[in-house]
Amino acid sequence: PDHDDDTHPDDEPPQPPRGGRPALRVVK
Repeated sequence: PDHDDDTHPDDEPPQPPRGGRPALRVVK
């Protein structure tokens, strides 16, 4: 799917940062 954005419509939704860490799905 299109991963040029922080949204993953065809993938699992971006998870909120836990412990002050960025979402694991957010990889640029």
